[in-house]
Amino acid sequence: MDRNPIRILLIEDNPDDARLLQEFLKEAASTRFELAHADRLTVGLQRLDEEVFDVLLLDLGLPDSRGLATFNQAYAYAPGIPIIVLAGLDDDKLAVQAVQAGAQDYLVKSQLDGNLLARAMHYAIERQRLYLDVQRKTSALLYSEARFHNMIEHNADSIVIVDRNGLICFVNPATETLFGRSAQELVGDQFHFSLKPDTTTEIEITRNGKCRTTAIVEMRVVETEWDDHTVYMASLRDITERKQTQEALQRSQAEWQSTFNAMSDWVSLLDVETGQIMRSNRRSDEFVGIPLASVIGQACYKVVHDTEDPIPDCPLATMLNTRRRESIELEMPPGSNCWIMVTVDPVTDEDGNLVSAVHIVRNITKRKQTEKTLQEYSERLEEMVAERTQALEAAQEQLVRREKLVVLGQLAGGVAHELRNPLGAIGNATYYLNMALETPEADVKETLEILEKEVETSEAIINSLLDFARTSPPLLYQVDINNLLQEAINRISAPAGVEVISRLDNTLPSIQADPNHLKPVFENLIRNAIQAMSPPYGTTKGRLVVKSALAEPGWVAVSFVDTGVGIPKENLEKVFEPLFTTRAKGIGLGLALAKSLIEGHGGTLKVESEEGRGSAFVITLPIKDVVP
Repeated sequence: MDRNPIRILLIEDNPDDARLLQEFLKEAASTRFELAHADRLTVGLQRLDEEVFDVLLLDLGLPDSRGLATFNQAYAYAPGIPIIVLAGLDDDKLAVQAVQAGAQDYLVKSQLDGNLLARAMHYAIERQRLYLDVQRKTSALLYSEARFHNMIEHNADSIVIVDRNGLICFVNPATETLFGRSAQELVGDQFHFSLKPDTTTEIEITRNGKCRTTAIVEMRVVETEWDDHTVYMASLRDITERKQTQEALQRSQAEWQSTFNAMSDWVSLLDVETGQIMRSNRRSDEFVGIPLASVIGQACYKVVHDTEDPIPDCPLATMLNTRRRESIELEMPPGSNCWIMVTVDPVTDEDGNLVSAVHIVRNITKRKQTEKTLQEYSERLEEMVAERTQALEAAQEQLVRREKLVVLGQLAGGVAHELRNPLGAIGNATYYLNMALETPEADVKETLEILEKEVETSEAIINSLLDFARTSPPLLYQVDINNLLQEAINRISAPAGVEVISRLDNTLPSIQADPNHLKPVFENLIRNAIQAMSPPYGTTKGRLVVKSALAEPGWVAVSFVDTGVGIPKENLEKVFEPLFTTRAKGIGLGLALAKSLIEGHGGTLKVESEEGRGSAFVITLPIKDVVP
């Protein structure tokens, strides 16, 4: 075992790959290794400044540097350290370029084991030493010629020394194996390949033997001194197996690409860590207007959404958590009515480890349009049913209400007539007693006054019942609604503390209406508002605003807005029902009669109220005759 360990600097951002390499090095029992790890190129270069390393293992895909530029920076920074490029299966071309630029070797991560890694580092270190020695032409090379020869003899690569005339001067044992010929046969023979110093080329060599075979060889040529003569030293490496692997991969990729290009969806293969598109079919141009060559290496969210970060609910991010298929539907671009469905499927190895993701973009515009049409039809159908149902319910309610009003009117008329005769007798008796008793006692006088007031109240109730019973169709005239409102305001006297404000639109046209129907309605609403702002129902202060305005073309609106006690929410739907009242006096026919009279004109009477803040009664009437 070597006394001094080989010091290795690994620049790799994937912690899993770094741990795997550490395990591989433990498998190589014949050599001791010391491994230092950096996850960024900048960090690795700083370590090279601070420490001495024998070999550099370099991943070309780092967070702060990617591609061939990664190798170029490392090589320029530390040209004396052998660099072995670590590559993925789809990075062969890039790795070959790195080797051509000066890397000692490249290794496919997925094909590594401990012995292969140890041997590759040994060979890289030795080749680097040889290469530097040849390039520098230092005195150290002259003093260590024996060591140099020994190193060539035991080098795994074929080493051929060729003089200026193209004759072979020396071959190592690996060359005999590569050409299938002995050293005696090769030395002195013509070297049949072009030699260009400081270049790397690929050549084909026909092996002699029982079965003549062809080997693909990578040849690197340098000029050096040999027996006091300038010669060419060619280092030849058999890359037949590697080329065959590359060709197989290329065929597989071509088959994969042909299949993908035939699909109507845009299908691509993503790097699960970065979201970058590693492979894709040619549908990208159709979906996002970007040709295939431009999408490779781009992040999927940049290509699809033109954003610098993944979108919310990104299916790739969700899939990384769930490890199952995830989809999202998007309108691209927003407002275009063009829809796509993005689906991401996990791709795992035989051990269940997530290695990549399949990204599928499908045009679902026709489907979404069909769904929208069906939804609109369904919503319209529901709306039509609801409208028709509401109309039927309103008609039924109005019919029932009219029937109730007819019956109630007949009953009210009968009751009023039956009560008027005895009430008249009571009134006459009260009048007679007032005349007969010149100086009645105080309690008798008070009783007679109470009888007079109650008779008056009863007369008012009977008159309301008769008005309700005698409701007739309106007799239409051209009337000025502002005049009717002003007359109603003048007829009702407001107590002190209650302010009545009129805001009448003098530009309103005259309307067709029955003034004998509208006047009692206006007076009733004004009287109710004043009572709501007076004891015992309200305070001693309040304000009533009577307003007229043009509601919409063909209609006028009259509103009565007070600051009284308001109507409880549970009573709002009952205020227009006959016989509903919350007051001690009155039988609850005023608003019912008012609503009936307004609807007789083809208008509406509505109320809005908030308890403790006041009420607003709003009447709308047609300007022309639209009486049903």
